[in-house]
Amino acid sequence: MATFSTITYAFLIAFNAVFWYMLIKKVNASYRFKQFAKQNGCLDAPDVSGPFPYGIATLRRIFAMKTTGEDIIDDIIAEDFKDHHTVKKTVFDGSVLVSTNEPANLQHMFATKFNDFETGKLRANIFYPLLGKSIFTSDGAFWEHSRSLFRPHFNRENINDLQSTDRACDAILEAIGPADSTGWTADTPMLQLLYNFTIDTATDFLF
Repeated sequence: MATFSTITYAFLIAFNAVFWYMLIKKVNASYRFKQFAKQNGCLDAPDVSGPFPYGIATLRRIFAMKTTGEDIIDDIIAEDFKDHHTVKKTVFDGSVLVSTNEPANLQHMFATKFNDFETGKLRANIFYPLLGKSIFTSDGAFWEHSRSLFRPHFNRENINDLQSTDRACDAILEAIGPADSTGWTADTPMLQLLYNFTIDTATDFLF
């Protein structure tokens, strides 16, 4: 009985510690977010979470896409921006996601106030197995160094030159092969073809 009580007390203490840690962390993040919004003259974004909490309605639509024929970008995500350019919603883990397609906000984040924003640990941890430590998973000095290496290549002349991309697209379509009478191509392993497509376009663009 004593052992059970000790385990129970230890569990309750641990549970309370985690609970208060998460609560304080959430309150602190909310306070910093509001202060940042106030300093930059931001209004509260409209909430598009819907009637069900934690994105349940969105998750249900995603699972039903094969049946309904909906597209995750055009029908589900784009719907959030039907009436507003910047929105917020509570997602599956209980956190609040703020999304925007407002050009002024994007310019603010990627140019004029870039140092106020970061990629964040969540994205870095998710993409690290795929991309390693790269421009897509880093912040601070490493990101600035990577950006300085790539920036000269992203001039208007290079971006508007789509001939190399067109050649790479023709090559991958030729590798996939023509469609048959039903309108479908033969089963084709795409992974290596996409790797080759990326190498073709990237090397021609950068070098």
